[in-house]
Amino acid sequence: MGRILEPINVGRRSLWTLFDTGASQNYIAEHAVGDLHVTKMQGAYRVAIDGKHRALSKRADLEGKIQGKRVMFSALVIDDLGVDKKRLDHSAYPDEFVEY
Repeated sequence: MGRILEPINVGRRSLWTLFDTGASQNYIAEHAVGDLHVTKMQGAYRVAIDGKHRALSKRADLEGKIQGKRVMFSALVIDDLGVDKKRLDHSAYPDEFVEY
């Protein structure tokens, strides 16, 4: 599983995005939704994140740019991602990617 932290420009806003290549879904924190197009889904999608089980019923559509490249995707809206910001500090890791 690989994780990459990168800003995404959505309209006039810049949002930090954690890309997890092992994740099966995309998520967006409710406080970051802003003026994005949000759809109420027909049924709840049940997930377990950070040891907590949740039923998510809204999806946000994002369209923006990452490193100048256009991207479009949907993300399940969640009240709190439960991300410990200390875990996102990659300063101790080398710049190059090494896979064993």
